[in-house]
Amino acid sequence: ANNTSGLVGIRPRYELYSDHFCLYFVASWREGGKACSTSFSAEKHGLIGALKLAMARREEATGLRYDMTARKALNRMKHLITDK
Repeated sequence: ANNTSGLVGIRPRYELYSDHFCLYFVASWREGGKACSTSFSAEKHGLIGALKLAMARREEATGLRYDMTARKALNRMKHLITDK
């Protein structure tokens, strides 16, 4: 899989609701060959908060730790985040 976010296993996703887009950060990993994922809303948790939660969930699931803060990770993926 190609990594365009600069953070392995985390990507932004927009969902369209009736009148606006909502940004989510999606954490994904594999368990026993099965694809797993969960997402956190930037609207509910804030940009940094949602990204921190996604990073923490993936770290918990994989046992691998990220070597950067959520703020630095957000800077790496700014090109994928728009003001929709």
